[in-house]
Amino acid sequence: MSGQHSSIQGAWLTLMALTLGGCATGSYPDDWPSWQPSGPECPDIGGTYSNLGLASNPKARCGDPSANDPFCRLHSALYIADIFDSPNLADLIATTRVRIQKPASDSFQFAALAADGSVIYSRTVSTTDGEFTCDRDGAVFRTGWKGYGGDTMGAAGAGTRVFIFGKLSDGSLVLRKREGEAGALVVVPYAGTKNDWYRWLPAVGR
Repeated sequence: MSGQHSSIQGAWLTLMALTLGGCATGSYPDDWPSWQPSGPECPDIGGTYSNLGLASNPKARCGDPSANDPFCRLHSALYIADIFDSPNLADLIATTRVRIQKPASDSFQFAALAADGSVIYSRTVSTTDGEFTCDRDGAVFRTGWKGYGGDTMGAAGAGTRVFIFGKLSDGSLVLRKREGEAGALVVVPYAGTKNDWYRWLPAVGR
């Protein structure tokens, strides 16, 4: 009986060690252009970009009109990153391009554009108001969540989403979406980080 107890205890300790150590997944696509690091100030991510983008994860199927990954569309990605306010369906459908301008060293203006170039919605965010920060990779926006595991009995945790917008050598806008989560499943702690990359090409005829 003691041997069985020792085996169970050993398996439990191994599981604890693995979960405490956490894990990280996702890597930058080898066939994408290089990410252009910036200096100490905010990078200029300005430009006009196609609303429909590309994803590092082929399961996102961003080129498929039926794709259900909201990050395939820049307008939706900006909403999830708390840059755009809650959009209505008509705005999402009408948006064909997104324009980003840098009116000051500490701010960006994001505008959703219709096919005729008219502005559907725009918002200016700034570091002065604490809406984003800057690092050498790009403009950094953060959101967070906490809660319980829904249908997973005994699961509870909290997580953060970090959105880093930068620019690639071909002029594309790039987003690194980093999701970190920590919590407990019953009484076993867990932690992990997942990275996904999305890319929006410069709009034709901008």
